[in-house]
Amino acid sequence: MGRDRCDVVTCGSTVHPGLVPGLIIQGSPSGWDDPEAYLAGDRRRALASGRLMPDRVRGAALFADLSGFTPLTEAMHAEYGPTRGAEQLTATLGVVFDAVLGELHRYGGSVVYFSGDAVTCWLDGDDGHLAVACAQAMQQVMAEVADIVLPSGQSFRIGLKVAVA
Repeated sequence: MGRDRCDVVTCGSTVHPGLVPGLIIQGSPSGWDDPEAYLAGDRRRALASGRLMPDRVRGAALFADLSGFTPLTEAMHAEYGPTRGAEQLTATLGVVFDAVLGELHRYGGSVVYFSGDAVTCWLDGDDGHLAVACAQAMQQVMAEVADIVLPSGQSFRIGLKVAVA
């Protein structure tokens, strides 16, 4: 596999300074063929255009954390069993994050890092005003996906805590 030069590439939680493994561009044996799935937007754009990433940037960080997932996780484990419960929880997280991150992307933000039911985001060039508006939009869309009812009738309401720096 060939290697291309770049400033920094983030793959999951590993940072590889200076080199982009060819598998990022050509796909990997694990099935992660879509670089958009694990490369932040600013890094994808820099790679695509052949630009180096700057060593300093200005913008706003947005931290979003789902609340209420621990009781939901326990209930899904009890109701579906460990394997199916994990699958159902992953599917539920997918629906919630799809809605919430749709707002982030609408405001021009990028996901930097996932950690369980939390996500760190970046809005490049923002002084914080856009990030605050994005956080409010995330809260509004969260209301549409916050209520979860299991087949047993147990219901849960998931919340979203957001901070901007």
